[in-house]
Amino acid sequence: MKRFLLPVLAAALIVGCCMTACSSNTTTSSEETIKVATDATWAPFETVNEKTKQIQGFDIDLLFLT
Repeated sequence: MKRFLLPVLAAALIVGCCMTACSSNTTTSSEETIKVATDATWAPFETVNEKTKQIQGFDIDLLFLT
């Protein structure tokens, strides 16, 4: 039974990976929206600027790298 199960699972994994690679992208717009949640209390990674009330820091800068 073990000799049969391992090749079947390996084949299923390979087929699953190949099928996800063949999927089509149906997005019509040139930009996608990504929502991110954060806790802005871990300086210097995230802090709230008291003047502008905007979240800033290393993690925020990393998110907007293009």
